[in-house]
Amino acid sequence: MKGRAILKYGDDWFSFSFKDELSKRYKIDKLLNDIEKGEIIFSIQIEIFLKDIEEYNSSIDSPKLVDIESFSKQFIQKAKPLTLQKRWSLFKLMKEMDILLNEYQIDAENIDDYLKYIAVFIQDILNKTKAEELDRFFKIEIPINDLIYKRQRLGIAINSTILNSKIQKLEKELYSLKNTLQLTHNVYSPENKIVQLNFLEENNINVVGSLERTFKNHQDHSDACGLFYQQLRTKKDLDCLLYLKAAKGSQTRTFPSYIGFGTITSRITLREPALQNLRRRTREIISADPGYKLLYIDFSQFEAGILAHLSKDKLLINLYDSDIYKDISEFVNGTDEKRGKAKTLFYRNIYGDKSLEKKEKAYFLQFIDVQKYTRDIIAEAKKKGKIGTDMGNNRIITEDYHIALSHKIQATASLIFKTALIEVDKTIKNVDFILPMHDAALYQCKSIDFEDLKVKISEIFINVFKEYCPSITPKVKEGGFYIS
Repeated sequence: MKGRAILKYGDDWFSFSFKDELSKRYKIDKLLNDIEKGEIIFSIQIEIFLKDIEEYNSSIDSPKLVDIESFSKQFIQKAKPLTLQKRWSLFKLMKEMDILLNEYQIDAENIDDYLKYIAVFIQDILNKTKAEELDRFFKIEIPINDLIYKRQRLGIAINSTILNSKIQKLEKELYSLKNTLQLTHNVYSPENKIVQLNFLEENNINVVGSLERTFKNHQDHSDACGLFYQQLRTKKDLDCLLYLKAAKGSQTRTFPSYIGFGTITSRITLREPALQNLRRRTREIISADPGYKLLYIDFSQFEAGILAHLSKDKLLINLYDSDIYKDISEFVNGTDEKRGKAKTLFYRNIYGDKSLEKKEKAYFLQFIDVQKYTRDIIAEAKKKGKIGTDMGNNRIITEDYHIALSHKIQATASLIFKTALIEVDKTIKNVDFILPMHDAALYQCKSIDFEDLKVKISEIFINVFKEYCPSITPKVKEGGFYIS
């Protein structure tokens, strides 16, 4: 593999070539000129590198780039002890892996030396990696990087005229939520993570997935959980909009950092700002470029459909054709109108949440083949110490084996989603990828061809889903990106 590690220190870029095992120092123009066609560039400073390219010559295409943090998540697939750190750190990780001595420090005199260690870290991982994971790296992750880094350079149009009013509304909403938690539920400093954890412990609620997901899961049975959940969601929206205002002022474009392997299940994420976390009522700040219209494509019952196929449960497969979440709602609530809450219940089940009520547990027990498949997946995780898809993304599991099913489904979902994005980018013109939104993608399409492009993109999403899950008849939904 032709590759090099790069690092910017001061005004210069330092580069270590895997092929020549040579370290050199460059200005951006010389570095770009030295990069060979097809060479893969590894860095922890992708955002800085892209900005330097843009400032030097915006018409130059980016080389093939790999963010080392994403690379680490894909190939190491282990959260501890990095979960103890506030931010991921390559420097600390290489010390944990005994590539660097504990007393090693970086300074102006040893940048070349540090880059050599980074190259050792990368090549050592690649040499120990099995074929299916390498196959995924080259066929899925690198093409996705090409796609997202192109969008990162182009940026996203923002409707700055409504930005201030949205910020004001969110600030009032957040104040009201905190005030209600304090006055009604005697919860003081409700924005404090320790306070949130103590509340859950005092109410015998186990954390499943994340604090936000846990509060969401229990909001129907606890007003305080609902308030905590709304507080966390509102704070996310507000932080995102405040970043836009502080970083871009009255400008009408933002340039988020895209992370191609942003979670352990390989979801694409964004940072600064994390636009994909915005709620529908805040998303109207995002606009299409002139001559384009936004198109929102959403996989219908995505994880449920994947579970139906993987488990070969005929009852669940048949329910996918109607609506699994409406069926859950009908069984548990006596009405099919609480579909959103039913979807949350489905996620709680695959996350291994043991706090489901008797009637909720009874619903999922009727899927005999799903129960067997769950046991098989847990047994596989215990035997192999990991779980993944047919194309890698293996997560190391040595405890908490209940997460094996969730990882299998979500990692498969990510693989399907990324494959669809690559296929659209490869085969359809006049369409630009804008954002990943969990099970959905936001595109902008040429207005004049919008209806035709919508059909073509929908067909690709359906066909890719069908390719991976042939036992179901996949569906996608269009529209619904935001609500007023």
